[in-house]
Amino acid sequence: MFLHVEILHLGLNMFFLLVSGDAVERELGSSRFLALYLACGVTAGLFHSYLNSASHIPIIGASGAIFGVLAAFAILFPFRWLLKLFGFIPIPLPAILFVFITILTETAYVSSGVIESVAHTAHVGGFLAGVFLTLLFIPKKRAAQK
Repeated sequence: MFLHVEILHLGLNMFFLLVSGDAVERELGSSRFLALYLACGVTAGLFHSYLNSASHIPIIGASGAIFGVLAAFAILFPFRWLLKLFGFIPIPLPAILFVFITILTETAYVSSGVIESVAHTAHVGGFLAGVFLTLLFIPKKRAAQK
């Protein structure tokens, strides 16, 4: 989770963490945010390994953890605006729609097998973990505030 193949991969992961991570951390608290990030990253790797058990190609990168944070952002702030690039055209979308389109695209990549050098199954696994953990963490935070 802490290594990247190329600078573009690192840059994109850090950009999405910058866009969504701060708000999610403020909402969940630092400890829960760290637990969410690490758990999504580990789950993403395990999910990818399970679905690609015949592969001997190692995966590296934080994309699965980032997808988990994006899932949390969409759940916690569904109507905040984000820019989605369609080719070179930026389109403003609410976070929930942005993440829905992004995960739908990833799921299409997983089912089609396109771009085999990208671990799309890890992205989906991190996203699913992010949804589950965010829903698990929200009631605890709101109960603590009362």
